[in-house]
Amino acid sequence: MADLDLQKTSKFVSSLPDITGQALVQGTIQGEKLDYSFQGKTQVPKFTAPDITAQDLEITGDFANNAFSGQIKLAQLQHKEILVKAFQSQGGVSFGDNSAP
Repeated sequence: MADLDLQKTSKFVSSLPDITGQALVQGTIQGEKLDYSFQGKTQVPKFTAPDITAQDLEITGDFANNAFSGQIKLAQLQHKEILVKAFQSQGGVSFGDNSAP
């Protein structure tokens, strides 16, 4: 289990916007350098990014080879004038290329 400062973390990845908040990360990381995988849960009570504020984000699943497969829950998201009160993925979500090399 690790406590992660999202603002410091976003400085390491140039494609990420400035993000503020704290995340609790529980899981297993395997591999080295850019060839790694993560399996577990990330909980973020509140975070902000340009034009976005979110509360109670929970991500559970697997991340490997720039792809994610799992579930996402979110209690609230505010993007400018748009307010989303709750979101929960049904049956899991996938991002990126999940095909085997």
